[in-house]
Amino acid sequence: MEMNPTKKSKQMFERAQQSLAGGVGSKARSVHAGFTPYPIFMDHGEGSRIFDVDGNEYIDYLLALGPLILGHKPKKIIEAVKDVMENYGPIIGTPYELEYEATEMLCKAVPCVELARFGSSGSEVVMSAIRLARAYTGKEKIIRFEGHYHGQADTVNFKITTPLEYVESKTVLPSAPVTPGIPECLSGTVIILPWNDPEIVESTIEKHKNEIACLITEPVMCNCGCILPKPGYLEFLRDITSKNNILLIFDEVITGFRLSSGGAQEYYSVIPDLAIFAKALGAGFPVAAFGGRREIMELIANDKVSHGGTYNSNPIAMAAVKATLNELTNNKDIYTHLFSIGDRVSQGLGKVLRNAGVSCFAQGVGPIFQIWFAEKVISNYREAIAFSMPKQYHAFNRAMLRRGVLFHPAQMENCFVSTSHTNQDVELTLQIAEEAIIEAKKPHYEHT
Repeated sequence: MEMNPTKKSKQMFERAQQSLAGGVGSKARSVHAGFTPYPIFMDHGEGSRIFDVDGNEYIDYLLALGPLILGHKPKKIIEAVKDVMENYGPIIGTPYELEYEATEMLCKAVPCVELARFGSSGSEVVMSAIRLARAYTGKEKIIRFEGHYHGQADTVNFKITTPLEYVESKTVLPSAPVTPGIPECLSGTVIILPWNDPEIVESTIEKHKNEIACLITEPVMCNCGCILPKPGYLEFLRDITSKNNILLIFDEVITGFRLSSGGAQEYYSVIPDLAIFAKALGAGFPVAAFGGRREIMELIANDKVSHGGTYNSNPIAMAAVKATLNELTNNKDIYTHLFSIGDRVSQGLGKVLRNAGVSCFAQGVGPIFQIWFAEKVISNYREAIAFSMPKQYHAFNRAMLRRGVLFHPAQMENCFVSTSHTNQDVELTLQIAEEAIIEAKKPHYEHT
């Protein structure tokens, strides 16, 4: 069942590198992210399928890394954007009716959001939310977690390097900028902790509570595979931050509107002070938002904390938000379908691989999941580094891709399903997986 070669993709990539840095517009689509020997150039998408420039068709579980909750080219969203383009044009530059109508729907859907503002990217609104938390509390340090990702802003884009001897350690390791170009002096404002470990959070807050403005976390760890919070962990974070004058920020860039119309905070019944949204919020159109308790957001309303942006809440984005939220909040069957399809494909893949003798675990929640090639369940970043088998995962990814199934080649990423995915898609995916894992297990597939 081998697919046609991707000669045009190779040619396009070679040409793109002459003018576009790295030949791609984002690191997440690059050779460095695992798209080897070169990224496949796509021509168009339809529903749950995507088609490359060589005419090959794929069942798409990448979904643009998450935004396409309604699948490719959702008709109602595109029609809404077309109507707004004809009536308003791409941008107004003044307030207008659609702007507050979309915001009203966001506030109604999400439990923590009493007031909101929009931006164009997750990085943007993370930066704004952290600025707001620092202004509200009068403190400067933030807590974030190993393996989480909160965008490109210099104030939060830090990492730790985990030597294997620290996998089961309670040691808080020093943070460092993710990339050259971020001032080292900002390292002192960011405390990075292992996730899913209440003890280390408690001891850190006890030591630094008078310095910590906020704790920012993904409610489900979606930037290191898909790792669920341990029972009671989110509730613990809510309780300890409330008691210590620390704002709790949920980064729902990925989980927002994907686990429920109210996001992970509704799904888990844990309400943060502030939350951040993007990806599924616009069903593929570039838009992001942040919002939360009125008394905090009033600092922006009163211009005590600055927040601006020429493209904030532009008509294209607001049309997409209003149409998307209309679909997600008024159709009760959507989330039933998303969870049913997500569970079927994730559990089905896990079963196929285990039947083939592969040690793996299907981890996730409904429409977000990952298949961990590992000897044990992964519960945090340190375990992911120590116990996962990324080479084997990548071999399986390449074998699936050659047979018409697309998902991200990196073990630390996620698979997604959309409302467009069907039971037939799942059945075909599982059939392909039975053949692909045989190829992936050949001599180059080795336990490491």
